[in-house]
Amino acid sequence: NSKRMKEILGKSGIKHKFVKGLQSVPGIEIYRKSGSWKNFHADSALIEYGEHKYIIVGLSDLKSGGEWMNRLALPLHKLVVKEKL
Repeated sequence: NSKRMKEILGKSGIKHKFVKGLQSVPGIEIYRKSGSWKNFHADSALIEYGEHKYIIVGLSDLKSGGEWMNRLALPLHKLVVKEKL
């Protein structure tokens, strides 16, 4: 069921990519699945923040892909919730 999936996806064992980029936001809930293989990086997350719910997805074949997902997450979040950068 949906509640069980959120329990599983809400416990990120590795704080990188989108989780690292958003971990400083108080009250944010992140349910995510990520993966890496060689130079390939993927991350997808359901974000819940107050009244906002949105999905962020990234896929890269660059060695630095995980890092740019980290740097991209917070500006995207602020764009969605209309907070000043």
